[in-house]
Amino acid sequence: MINMSSDFATSYVSKENNRYTVFGFFTAMPGSKDIHESRPTNLIQVTFRYIEEASGFLEMPRRFSYYIKEDDGKFSIGKIENQQFVPVHGELVTLVKEVVVEKYKIKADGKDDGEDSKEEQPNI
Repeated sequence: MINMSSDFATSYVSKENNRYTVFGFFTAMPGSKDIHESRPTNLIQVTFRYIEEASGFLEMPRRFSYYIKEDDGKFSIGKIENQQFVPVHGELVTLVKEVVVEKYKIKADGKDDGEDSKEEQPNI
């Protein structure tokens, strides 16, 4: 894992057939000690918001923050509580995890021709 930051955006359709726009940013933190001081862990910190497209984007939704943990090439999304990684499950967070991991891998492999910098974090 390498240090990098980037933004992302995607669409999500709920089971009720409501369309949402999901947007946010992530920061990759190789060897992070956020979970345990003596056991560094590869983490990606993710902050995102989502808004129902039918609302016309009239109000700013609240912000959600999660961590994506890499273990032997496998990624899971969750929260850090009492210095423990607690996995979170759900359609939306799983989608966010997949989008972020895909974008991370593309940028880490140097295949992204985008304009955003590895050091840049958008204001959301």
